Amino acid sequence: MMSLGAHHKAHQGIKPYVCMHEGCGKRYAHSGSLKEHVWKHYGVKPFKCSHSDCDRTFTQRSNYSRHMKKCHGLDNKDGGGGGTRMAASCAGSPSEIKNELSYM
Repeated sequence: MMSLGAHHKAHQGIKPYVCMHEGCGKRYAHSGSLKEHVWKHYGVKPFKCSHSDCDRTFTQRSNYSRHMKKCHGLDNKDGGGGGTRMAASCAGSPSEIKNELSYM
């Protein structure tokens, strides 16, 4: 859950979290948003569809949930919520990913 202070930062346009990936420099108000962004640089998709005949993976839980509802007719109440969380190290070492995260 986001703190009230973090919520206010977002509305004030304060974005202290910066992507250090070469040529990027995107800024975010929340560290979690930056982390998900950096996963995209490395192709990390930690949310795997739990449906037996589907091999789709997703960077964001919200995209996974939308997929479960649209493609498999499931919503969070029907078991379409969490997904299987895969290791983020499959596409980049933790130290490589950590180096891409910066707080100004």
